Amino acid sequence: MKINPGTDADPVRVPRKSKAESSVRRRRGWRLTIAVASIVPALLMTGCGSKIEKRWVEEVRLHDGRTVTIDRYSQSARTGFPNSTIGNVLYQEIRYAPAAFSWSSPAAEQPLAFDLVDGDVYFVTIPVQALGIFCRGKPQGTYMANFYRWKSGRMEKLNQQQAPVDRLHMNITGVSRGPYSEQKAFLSVADVNAANHVSSYAAPPTLREVFEKMQKEYLMCQSSD
Repeated sequence: MKINPGTDADPVRVPRKSKAESSVRRRRGWRLTIAVASIVPALLMTGCGSKIEKRWVEEVRLHDGRTVTIDRYSQSARTGFPNSTIGNVLYQEIRYAPAAFSWSSPAAEQPLAFDLVDGDVYFVTIPVQALGIFCRGKPQGTYMANFYRWKSGRMEKLNQQQAPVDRLHMNITGVSRGPYSEQKAFLSVADVNAANHVSSYAAPPTLREVFEKMQKEYLMCQSSD
């Protein structure tokens, strides 16, 4: 699995026009299929001018095996004509009511992990930044990630050493795995795992596994400048 920070699902591509009659028939059939398939997602998304809004509930498997649900919301640019598709994420929110947790971002910052450890909420994202720029001045082995802790109603930004990385897992969907959230109003743990290319009923990988084994080349500083 390769995670691309700040990217969305690829838009549906419509085949180019062809002079051959058989190609025209195939193209018409494809367009009909796309039109029918778009009915269900349309029920879950609200168009707002040049934006597309999405709301869904996501089930999260915590490090201790418990599950909780979080509320997700995003606004994306509407692209393409005449068949609009979802473009770049413009704004997103995550809320967890029992802890009064609330996070929002005006950019395509990619959510990666959400957990409850010793009564506090820990939340991890991948920033919208090139790896080389992010790693400037940082020691080798630094993860390309933003670590947050929600404690006593306040959001604190942590460094990597302050976060319990061995207890945090890739257990929520990110903006580049949007097709699942576009088509469903509720994502189960199995749905989240499928979106993250993890076996449906397996424990999701820890952040240490994600950064040091699965995505070392893309999401970990290799040398300090």
